[in-house]
Amino acid sequence: MGERRLKLKAQFADKAIVRRTPRGDRDDVMITQGQVSYIFRGKEMTFDFYPVQPLERLGLSMRGVRKVIGDGYRFTFTMTPSEDIVLKSVSIDIAMDVNQHGRIFANGFQSWTESREYGFREKMPRLKWPATVYGSLVGERAFHRAPSGPGLFHSWTYSFTRSADGNIVLYGSVSERPGYTLFEFHTTTGLLRVKRECEGLTIGEEYTALDIVVLPGREDEVFDAYFREMGGALKVSDRSSPAPAWGWSGSRNHHTDISEPVVLANLAELKKRDIPLDYFIVEDGWQKETGDWLTPCSQFPNGMEKIARAAREAGYKPGLWIAPFVCSRWSQAFRRHRDWLLKDEDQRPVSAGWNGKWGGPYYALDVYNPGFRDYLKQVFATVLDEWGFDLVKVDLLYAAGLRPRERKTRGQVMCDAVEFVRDLVGDKVSLAGGVPLGAAFDNVDYCGINNNVSLRWEDGLRRALGYRERSSTVNAVTSMIGRRHLNGRAFGAAGGAFILGAANPNMTSEQRKTLFMLNLILSDIAFTSDNPAEYSASLLSTFRSAFPLKRKKILSVESRRGAWTVRFEIEGRQYLLLANLASKAAEFRVDPGLYFDPDLRGFFKYEAVSGVRPYASRCLLHVPRDEWTVAGSTGHIFPGCETLPPLVEDGTAQLDLHPQARYEAEVFLRVPGSVTTCVVNGRRLKTESAYDMAFVRIRLSPRPSYAGEQTPKPAVNPRAGVAPASERTATSCRHLLPQM
Repeated sequence: MGERRLKLKAQFADKAIVRRTPRGDRDDVMITQGQVSYIFRGKEMTFDFYPVQPLERLGLSMRGVRKVIGDGYRFTFTMTPSEDIVLKSVSIDIAMDVNQHGRIFANGFQSWTESREYGFREKMPRLKWPATVYGSLVGERAFHRAPSGPGLFHSWTYSFTRSADGNIVLYGSVSERPGYTLFEFHTTTGLLRVKRECEGLTIGEEYTALDIVVLPGREDEVFDAYFREMGGALKVSDRSSPAPAWGWSGSRNHHTDISEPVVLANLAELKKRDIPLDYFIVEDGWQKETGDWLTPCSQFPNGMEKIARAAREAGYKPGLWIAPFVCSRWSQAFRRHRDWLLKDEDQRPVSAGWNGKWGGPYYALDVYNPGFRDYLKQVFATVLDEWGFDLVKVDLLYAAGLRPRERKTRGQVMCDAVEFVRDLVGDKVSLAGGVPLGAAFDNVDYCGINNNVSLRWEDGLRRALGYRERSSTVNAVTSMIGRRHLNGRAFGAAGGAFILGAANPNMTSEQRKTLFMLNLILSDIAFTSDNPAEYSASLLSTFRSAFPLKRKKILSVESRRGAWTVRFEIEGRQYLLLANLASKAAEFRVDPGLYFDPDLRGFFKYEAVSGVRPYASRCLLHVPRDEWTVAGSTGHIFPGCETLPPLVEDGTAQLDLHPQARYEAEVFLRVPGSVTTCVVNGRRLKTESAYDMAFVRIRLSPRPSYAGEQTPKPAVNPRAGVAPASERTATSCRHLLPQM
């Protein structure tokens, strides 16, 4: 390894123009020499170029433009051929600081690909046989073989390095329309190579070789700047940002037995319990064959229009799952329309993956084929206009971009495919999955940011085989944390359907609860696969405590040995989620202060929280300092979210539950310390105190939610995910409210 490191250093040593210098000067953002290789009149040409110096060579001129963005830059390199040339490669090299305490974020190729931060000396998984047989089709391996070893990382579309102080340097592609952008890190040499995936592309007019930003600073500020810059390059739609939403999806609990009776039974139970969902989505399995989207299977004898109508009558917007760019070999699309199939150089159909439920391999369809495009137009018009669905979940989109065209890269094909779907959806709602994320930016309403949630916490075999697109709950959670920056910027993030119910015996209650909470915090659309009729009273309480769903602002995320601390904000209130994803109990250091702990239903001055059980989660509300604010409550998984903002006039307060709150709550309202009594909702209440805080407590009841069943009280388990009181770390003084 030492000899290889020396060779790499020698290779790049003469290319660095500006290296990172001590922070504080704008020149600490640097870029180095690049290289372009192409074929001109049958002869291969390879030349070096510099960031802002023009390049004139046989058949090609190249220009670079540098734009200052705060403490960073945007670099745009365009090339103009004098006649047709065939590109082989375009890349630039960036010198970067390497610190053993730093971390690198690697964004996976598509929605399902594992995406997380790595230590500088870690090793990325490499796909091994036999997973390469079909696993390579859904990921990058079909066209890219990344080097493997300690300190070697690669990332698609964007990446960042994180220093010990938490600040980052973001490297991002401003647009993936010219082709996928690959970031290759060599931490042993301190160099980053940025490549455009363009091998074999024929160009005859101006082409954007690379368009990237290098932005140092605080995490939120940097990502805001990145997406602002991107907005000028993307075809910005006129849609407003989607609102946080709830949905039912049978993708996990009913993966193999979806049918009209199953769907209607779940719908009836949700309606009976007045669960305030936004969308009710029918998942894979409704179609007769994958690819034949106009013909429901025999398990839906009354057609899909009946399902959409039933969902709407229950108060939900109906949604339908479609994989528009694939078909099974048993489908009419495959048997009767061979011209629709995407083909390789030997005119053989291109396989896009394997699914036993569909009878084995499935195949990609050609997005540019006129007959196929007309067919998809008919499909979407039928689903949205005739059947009456309001949302289309478009999945396995990566299949459209498996092959480049003579004058289009894979990235260009992928962008064309996603934009085609966007136009077909029109004013209805789209939820994308299985898609390279750069192509989905600003083109879909919601988008998956992780792989499918599994009925198990981890798939040990597929993990050992290096399969980064595997169905795994911990893998899904990790990617959801890693890609949190996209939510609300690129689209509304979707974290996959959770299974809270005990019908899944392969995960512990702690694991199911952690998945549930992280979904609610890190995504804008949350899905359940559960039938609420199967819930115990305790589980029903937990589920109903998530209503209403409100948008969260992530303030920071930190991890230490599998213990994750997520600081977030909801309507001005600040919270801490302590999520232990490790197999051992964990201790969390927290900002010293006064917290409301809903697990213990009391106020505590915490400096640390210890004894959080394996895979368990705790959520704490940092008690607001302002008077006449909710300091704690028992009616929502995130205390305070079940109430409307208090209305205060002349020392009298009116406090009401949100219309979507679903069970009785004890609410603790902070009041001025100088008063001994106050009037809330027409009742004079005596103030109580905890530490230096005065508060009153009031019990609020929701409107009648469903007939024949009383609203349950929240289940309280003082030891859920918590060590005995003698082992919990806090300040020496505590105030515990009486149990309700």
